[in-house]
Amino acid sequence: MADAAYRCSTAPTITRNGLPRHRHPKFDHLMARHETINRRFKEFAILREKYLQKEAKHDLIFRCIVVLIQIEIMSGHNILVVP
Repeated sequence: MADAAYRCSTAPTITRNGLPRHRHPKFDHLMARHETINRRFKEFAILREKYLQKEAKHDLIFRCIVVLIQIEIMSGHNILVVP
């Protein structure tokens, strides 16, 4: 799934316009959730600064952030802001 700004034309993607109209609300909900998760990653600022550790540790740090966000979700925190 991708929004209209997705730039990789060779990757298999599903966009909102490629779906039947009755699927648009579900697509919008899923994309909002995705953007909310992206925002949570940005709060850790891992992508803002130059990574100075060994490249092998990058995966571990990324996975730790994923686990922290998952714990927050499983603890009942509403991470999805729906208008």
